[in-house]
Amino acid sequence: MTTATLSRGPGRLALGAVLIGVAAGFACLPREAAVVAALAWGMTLLWFLPREMNVMLPLLLLLSVPADYIAGLDGPAHGFFVLGATLTLCLAAGLRSGFASPSLDDWDLYALIAVLCGATLLHASNGELRGVLFWIGAGLFLWWLRAEERGASDVRGQVVHALLFAGALGGLIAIIDRAHLFDAARLIPGYEPHELEFSLESGSRAAALSGHPLRFGSLAMLSSIFALAYATDEQVVGGRKRLYVGLLFLSLAGLVLSGARGSWLGAAIALVSFLLLRFRSGSWRAAERVLVYVAGAAILVWASGLFRLIQSRLFGAAFHPGSINQRVLVVEGIRYVWTQVPLFGVGFGGAAEMGMRMGLRLLNLENEYLRFFFTAGFAGPIALLLVGIRRMRAAASRLSSAPVRTGTLCALPAILVNVGTYNLFSWSMGPPLLAALAFLAMPTTSSGANHAAMARSSH
Repeated sequence: MTTATLSRGPGRLALGAVLIGVAAGFACLPREAAVVAALAWGMTLLWFLPREMNVMLPLLLLLSVPADYIAGLDGPAHGFFVLGATLTLCLAAGLRSGFASPSLDDWDLYALIAVLCGATLLHASNGELRGVLFWIGAGLFLWWLRAEERGASDVRGQVVHALLFAGALGGLIAIIDRAHLFDAARLIPGYEPHELEFSLESGSRAAALSGHPLRFGSLAMLSSIFALAYATDEQVVGGRKRLYVGLLFLSLAGLVLSGARGSWLGAAIALVSFLLLRFRSGSWRAAERVLVYVAGAAILVWASGLFRLIQSRLFGAAFHPGSINQRVLVVEGIRYVWTQVPLFGVGFGGAAEMGMRMGLRLLNLENEYLRFFFTAGFAGPIALLLVGIRRMRAAASRLSSAPVRTGTLCALPAILVNVGTYNLFSWSMGPPLLAALAFLAMPTTSSGANHAAMARSSH
């Protein structure tokens, strides 16, 4: 026996032991092994994505996979899909571009995360710790965007286009479902969306791939706002303009079919903000284009019969005044219980108990400001408003004709109004969605590469 043979022997034994150990791990711990395998495959695929798509495709996937409503990913596993995905994105970006500390520009959003998570952990006995997973996921998601911003091409444009395509895809699926051509629930095994109806005569409200009509309405609202910003931009011409017009009308169709009145209100506020911005900057032609698209959308809504759904939802059989009365009662009940809320709140799990004290048997407080007030005391809603106000000021100070900036400045007030109508952040992708808007409003300007990326995003 030669020396080379002797040296290969221990190596083969070690390799065999490792393979046996891996096989035993898969056999004894199938779920944990599947998680490790998914992490490895995810990082491998992300490594080979081109720079021009390494933000848009993962975000589009996260917005399009309704993990909260898929059997096996809901229930006890609720929130772990998004948390695992954002952790994978961070690891892949860190290994590719280097790990760096969080940007100091984002202190407001990290403060909101710390306030909500700290209050929930302080009152861990009240339960609902999964809310902590959502907001940790938001922090990781924002860190990932900043890491990609250091090396990727036009990260802000990729984020916006992920929102655009996700909302338009949902609108297309909603139209197909409405026409009874195909059932979108069959696209994803185990997908069971939450069903809400307009009325017995008007049928179900669209949830598309978002799992819930209200969540789909929020996504379609944001997609409509950014599509309008691109469709009316003077630098966007030819085939690109027709593409954005098509995305606009698909998103608007989804917005109508969702029946989400809070999202309708947010879209109306965004439209007013858009016109005011154009009038203030003297862009009369852009304002005229907005009015033309609004008129065209109104004509299509009327001709397609969707107007009857809007009329029914606002004034007719699908009005459901009880849902509005419930929200009014919650707001009125605050004056009786606000003194009972501790300085640091009662955590996410204690919010339902506070609702019971108000005499309301609510599964969810359909108002994020009130929910954050119960969760973390006065610091909760103040921290959320601080994020919104600071980011809107940042977007306004850097505002130009760039559609990304204009759309962001209109989307922020829309989403801040929208979260006052229902609990958007109970969706595991809700907090990362807020982080994405915060990122769009305040890009980092600490390096020449970032300046170049900003310049490219304006064209």
